[in-house]
Amino acid sequence: MRVPTEAELATVDDAGRWLDQARRTVETLVPKFTPEWLNAPMALRRGPQSAVLPPWVVIRHVVNHATYHRGQIASKLKRLGIEPPATDLVFWAFERLAPKA
Repeated sequence: MRVPTEAELATVDDAGRWLDQARRTVETLVPKFTPEWLNAPMALRRGPQSAVLPPWVVIRHVVNHATYHRGQIASKLKRLGIEPPATDLVFWAFERLAPKA
Protein backbone atom coordinates (compact mmCIF):
# COMPACT_ATOMS: atom_id res chain seq x y z
CA MET A 1 0.00 0.00 0.00
CA ARG A 2 1.46 3.31 -1.09
CA VAL A 3 1.65 6.22 1.36
CA PRO A 4 -0.22 9.16 -0.19
CA THR A 5 1.34 12.55 -0.75
CA GLU A 6 0.34 15.54 1.36
CA ALA A 7 -1.68 16.87 -1.60
CA GLU A 8 -3.66 13.61 -1.71
CA LEU A 9 -4.57 14.06 1.95
CA ALA A 10 -5.80 17.62 1.66
CA THR A 11 -8.64 17.19 4.16
CA VAL A 12 -9.30 15.33 7.38
CA ASP A 13 -11.87 13.26 5.48
CA ASP A 14 -9.20 12.29 2.93
CA ALA A 15 -6.90 11.17 5.74
CA GLY A 16 -9.75 9.28 7.40
CA ARG A 17 -10.52 7.38 4.20
CA TRP A 18 -6.86 6.47 3.75
CA LEU A 19 -6.57 5.30 7.37
CA ASP A 20 -9.70 3.19 6.94
CA GLN A 21 -8.19 1.59 3.84
CA ALA A 22 -4.94 0.96 5.75
CA ARG A 23 -6.91 -0.68 8.59
CA ARG A 24 -8.67 -2.99 6.14
CA THR A 25 -5.32 -3.93 4.59
CA VAL A 26 -3.85 -4.74 8.01
CA GLU A 27 -6.90 -6.84 8.88
CA THR A 28 -6.30 -8.99 5.79
CA LEU A 29 -2.62 -9.45 6.67
CA VAL A 30 -2.88 -10.33 10.36
CA PRO A 31 -4.28 -13.87 9.81
CA LYS A 32 -1.05 -14.66 7.92
CA PHE A 33 1.05 -13.87 11.00
CA THR A 34 1.73 -17.46 12.02
CA PRO A 35 4.80 -18.24 14.15
CA GLU A 36 6.40 -19.87 11.11
CA TRP A 37 5.81 -16.85 8.89
CA LEU A 38 6.90 -14.34 11.56
CA ASN A 39 10.23 -16.14 11.99
CA ALA A 40 10.96 -17.05 8.35
CA PRO A 41 13.95 -15.29 6.73
CA MET A 42 12.95 -12.35 4.55
CA ALA A 43 15.24 -10.35 2.25
CA LEU A 44 15.03 -6.59 2.86
CA ARG A 45 16.62 -3.55 1.23
CA ARG A 46 17.30 -0.15 2.75
CA GLY A 47 18.93 2.02 0.12
CA PRO A 48 22.12 0.26 -0.94
CA GLN A 49 22.06 -2.07 2.08
CA SER A 50 20.38 -5.44 2.18
CA ALA A 51 19.76 -7.89 4.99
CA VAL A 52 17.86 -11.05 5.76
CA LEU A 53 15.60 -10.58 8.78
CA PRO A 54 12.43 -12.22 10.08
CA PRO A 55 9.17 -10.31 9.48
CA TRP A 56 8.56 -9.86 13.23
CA VAL A 57 11.46 -7.37 13.26
CA VAL A 58 9.71 -5.20 10.66
CA ILE A 59 6.37 -5.40 12.48
CA ARG A 60 8.04 -4.44 15.76
CA HIS A 61 9.69 -1.50 14.00
CA VAL A 62 6.33 -0.27 12.67
CA VAL A 63 4.83 -0.28 16.17
CA ASN A 64 7.89 1.42 17.67
CA HIS A 65 8.02 4.04 14.91
CA ALA A 66 4.32 4.82 15.33
CA THR A 67 5.04 5.58 18.98
CA TYR A 68 7.74 8.02 17.89
CA HIS A 69 5.30 9.88 15.64
CA ARG A 70 2.59 9.91 18.34
CA GLY A 71 5.08 11.76 20.54
CA GLN A 72 5.83 14.22 17.75
CA ILE A 73 2.13 14.97 17.31
CA ALA A 74 1.60 15.43 21.05
CA SER A 75 4.58 17.79 21.22
CA LYS A 76 3.34 19.87 18.29
CA LEU A 77 -0.16 20.11 19.78
CA LYS A 78 1.31 21.36 23.08
CA ARG A 79 3.35 24.01 21.24
CA LEU A 80 0.09 25.16 19.63
CA GLY A 81 -1.53 25.44 23.07
CA ILE A 82 -3.67 22.31 22.68
CA GLU A 83 -3.58 19.65 25.38
CA PRO A 84 -3.24 16.31 23.57
CA PRO A 85 -5.17 13.25 24.74
CA ALA A 86 -3.34 10.63 26.79
CA THR A 87 -1.47 8.27 24.48
CA ASP A 88 -0.33 5.63 26.96
CA LEU A 89 -1.84 2.19 26.44
CA VAL A 90 -2.79 1.86 30.10
CA PHE A 91 -5.02 4.96 29.89
CA TRP A 92 -6.75 3.54 26.81
CA ALA A 93 -7.27 0.26 28.70
CA PHE A 94 -8.75 2.10 31.69
CA GLU A 95 -11.24 3.86 29.43
CA ARG A 96 -12.13 0.93 27.17
CA LEU A 97 -11.46 -2.33 28.98
CA ALA A 98 -11.58 -1.85 32.73
CA PRO A 99 -14.94 -2.59 34.36
CA LYS A 100 -16.51 0.49 35.90
CA ALA A 101 -16.33 0.48 39.68
